[in-house]
Amino acid sequence: SLLLETINDTYDIHIDKYVVINFWGFEAIIDQIGGIEVDVKDYQLEELNKYIGESTGGNDCPVTQTGLQVLNGKQALSYARIRKGVGDDYERTERQREVLLSMINSAKKMDFSKYPHLLNKILPYVSTNLSPSDIINIAFTAYNFKPLTVKQGQFPIIDDVHVKGGSYKNAGWVWLYDLNSRQVLQDFINKDIDMDKHEYLKDNSNIQLNY
Repeated sequence: SLLLETINDTYDIHIDKYVVINFWGFEAIIDQIGGIEVDVKDYQLEELNKYIGESTGGNDCPVTQTGLQVLNGKQALSYARIRKGVGDDYERTERQREVLLSMINSAKKMDFSKYPHLLNKILPYVSTNLSPSDIINIAFTAYNFKPLTVKQGQFPIIDDVHVKGGSYKNAGWVWLYDLNSRQVLQDFINKDIDMDKHEYLKDNSNIQLNY
């Protein structure tokens, strides 16, 4: 409840449904859907293999080649988590979004009649306030979008005007972002306006950095 309150207050949005999953569940779900397809780059391979099974045990399935391939749960978890030497936090979040999109694509390839069985396999690994019927209804709606288009946006908006990063008091390294730029996030969610095309970004007269 505190996490939901923090997200809603920080970004001035309203979220009341959640799904929480741990590393073991993350691996299990990816294995249940038959793995995910990602493009492993040359500079990622060593770091990816170093941390397979770091948190869940069993570093017994190294990735042996680069390029587009199917990763199992352990491999995918490491791919989503690595950071040192393979890009900064931005690149890591890009990989995490890549993993989520690949999970969606894998699920989309399944026949919808298999979804209830998949749901029964997945639910033990998650904590959620969605009912099984809620989840099936959402899945059915998404399944029937042909094609299913997923749009992404990154917030805070990383530029030299609306956000700046640095050490702040005893909180460590943080982003200080423009409070009014939350409108860009809200319009992306509610009005389908791309973040990088928002009119607000062209007007720098109302900047109020959140200290």
